[in-house]
Amino acid sequence: GDAEAAFRLGWLYENGRAGGSPDVQRATAAGWYARAAEAGHARAAERLAALAAEGVTPPGGDRITRLLAAAEAGSVRAMLRLARAYAAGDGVPIDLDAAARWFERAEKAAKDPALSAYARAALAALAVDRSRGAKLREYATGTRNSK
Repeated sequence: GDAEAAFRLGWLYENGRAGGSPDVQRATAAGWYARAAEAGHARAAERLAALAAEGVTPPGGDRITRLLAAAEAGSVRAMLRLARAYAAGDGVPIDLDAAARWFERAEKAAKDPALSAYARAALAALAVDRSRGAKLREYATGTRNSK
């Protein structure tokens, strides 16, 4: 049960270096990534979620479950993907508070300045969207303050 070895086998299959048809290789990669992810390997959980998004069905769990596992294990890319999913309602109901929390966690956890900047920019854009949404709700419901 070495998680890193399972991840590397998954990578070999995903990248066509293990033989067999591409569909079989990708499905086999998902299986190896699932083993590694279950052992707490964040990048494996991230790759498993990415394969699921491309239609490769991993054994057990859906894409959001896998992204959540990878994000909670510390994968900044998974945090960003999960935040975008919550912001857009992609696989989950729209939840701007959850999106903001995951963008904030990604910004704090990112060691790569580009990922940190992306998370910060996405969080700022989300704040603008939330502000516009609140103003539209106030206008539509007639609860807008007259100042």
